[in-house]
Amino acid sequence: MKVPAPHLVRRLRVELRTAKADEAFRLRQRLVEGLQSAAFGRALETLLDRLAPAETTWRIDRLEVPLGDVESETFETTWMPRLLGALEQSLAERSAALDPHESAPRRVQPSRGYAEPEPSQGYANGLRPTSEVTLEIFAEVLRTGQWPRWAAPVAWPAWEMALKTAVRQHPTRAAALLAPVLAQPEAARRLVWQFQKSTVETLLRHLAGNDLLTRWK
Repeated sequence: MKVPAPHLVRRLRVELRTAKADEAFRLRQRLVEGLQSAAFGRALETLLDRLAPAETTWRIDRLEVPLGDVESETFETTWMPRLLGALEQSLAERSAALDPHESAPRRVQPSRGYAEPEPSQGYANGLRPTSEVTLEIFAEVLRTGQWPRWAAPVAWPAWEMALKTAVRQHPTRAAALLAPVLAQPEAARRLVWQFQKSTVETLLRHLAGNDLLTRWK
């Protein structure tokens, strides 16, 4: 008996809005953790199975789903049902639009006029060290207050641990990336408000020699 190929969604972009600016970052990170959970994975697989045309599997490059306005008080219990409902509507529309002669759902292409920022290049064969990516994500989070669209979602505690390791191992590269970012007062405030004290201390300890964070001591 032939085993069906698994569904594939390369990127899932979820947009949400909240009236409380100080809650936005925390809710985004909670959503990232939820999207990585086994419960959401099972629910999404069930949904994809149900909506895929007979004997086909989904192959989606990127799927953008608006979650709309969210309340921090009810976010934990409402985000998954709302997201699955929005996904069902979007996938049902795409399934209905399929050419009957196609053997699989069409790939979802990026929206017109939308361009994602890409990390810096310059490494052989396009392979870039994990520490480099970690530092670039950090610079983007400080600059915008948002997880970069080009980066895969990860659990925040593990990522912050990797960040401290990257700063310790590559202080010169970290200083080069962070100097123009931390010159912005808002970015410096995000560093203090959104990151653990140990992360700030690691930056002070390893980058002070570069005159980057001296003014924050």
